[in-house]
Amino acid sequence: MNQAVQKNNSDRRVVLVGVYATPLAFILGTLGIFLATIPEKEQLICAGVLGFTVFYNVVFPFFFKNLSQDLRGINVNIRLYLNLAVNGVLVYFLGDSFRPIWLILALTPIASAIYGSRRNTLIKAAVVSALLVGIQAARPDRTWLAWGEQAAHISFIVLISLLVNRLASLISPQPATASI
Repeated sequence: MNQAVQKNNSDRRVVLVGVYATPLAFILGTLGIFLATIPEKEQLICAGVLGFTVFYNVVFPFFFKNLSQDLRGINVNIRLYLNLAVNGVLVYFLGDSFRPIWLILALTPIASAIYGSRRNTLIKAAVVSALLVGIQAARPDRTWLAWGEQAAHISFIVLISLLVNRLASLISPQPATASI
């Protein structure tokens, strides 16, 4: 695949993630902020980080398309890990009261699945899984049911991410090292 086609595919993938993942994150975060029964201070923290990340993710594709090829990889990783950090904050504060917020953590490995290799997708899914386990360990609800829910969330995140990665590689092949 030539450089121009790879750049065009990369740009399209950045736009796709922004078009679909950003609204989903915004919807989940906004619902959680308004519906969760959490202290006002935590509500303000959640609103602030959600507002920042939505702004950042709307601006990022415009910034990304003007980057040289050698700077794109690091910037994609910065975006992914920044979103992961913000999403982790939202899950930590809102998760007890607004249970669907865990879905926001699935966005990081799914985005990685669209951009990158199977290995990178698995790494991101493992990082998110560890984050979910850490959040669960910090919660007072440590019943078998609560841990079972986290196991179901982790299974979903890993398997859906791998599915998306495989579909992305079939539609627009990755370099040979990224295929299954």
